[in-house]
Amino acid sequence: MIFTLFIGVNNFFLGPVYANMNKKSLIFLKSILISSILSLISSYFLIRYFSYGPALSFLFSEFVLLVVLSYSLRFKYGFSS
Repeated sequence: MIFTLFIGVNNFFLGPVYANMNKKSLIFLKSILISSILSLISSYFLIRYFSYGPALSFLFSEFVLLVVLSYSLRFKYGFSS
């Protein structure tokens, strides 16, 4: 769970701080929607079969949010962080 702290801090700086300051809040919305849908799907399967499934699902959703935000801000819109 310590990894989610570092990933969450990066998500905060890329999302509400960086994207909103550069008038790209739609990127943040789409990233959260993608991450939440994948989180629901992974929660359904991981909680059912593993005792540590909720933690893995949370880690997976935070990581997906970081990847989607980084990809869309860097490669699609040319921002660098």
